[in-house]
Amino acid sequence: MKKQAHTEMSGEVAPYFRFGTDRKVRVRALSQNNPKQFEDVKTYYALFQGTFDVAAKKWTVTDARSISAEQDDALETAYGDLEQYLEHTTFENEESKAESLDQTLNEVYRAAQLILPLARFAAVKKEQIEWLKKRDAAPSIGEKCKLIEARIKALQELLW
Repeated sequence: MKKQAHTEMSGEVAPYFRFGTDRKVRVRALSQNNPKQFEDVKTYYALFQGTFDVAAKKWTVTDARSISAEQDDALETAYGDLEQYLEHTTFENEESKAESLDQTLNEVYRAAQLILPLARFAAVKKEQIEWLKKRDAAPSIGEKCKLIEARIKALQELLW
């Protein structure tokens, strides 16, 4: 964000953590300088990705880069807890649940496109096309929802 603004600034950070059995902590953090979304403030967004090796007491992987507001939204959805979202959301019916899950899937897919290397994302894109055929062939809305939930979780795992 400092590079984007060409000045010192503070911001808000939303960190996400995954603890591995290999004694490594994977960290993903989204940051922005305008969390209250004031209209007269130019907003800058950034993403940090890193892996901290607890045994060696050092970072083994780090990457920080600027991102757009749309990318921030997609990543926030992708790093979020799907189970918690579903537990705390009331849907009018199975169709509205399927629509919401499909929107979530689209955001997570966009996040995967942003994060994954080109060759890996190309493979994911082929998988997605095949998966869409299975989803479209689902015999009921309930089955479709289960398939979408499983696909969201699979794509979320790729981001770590």
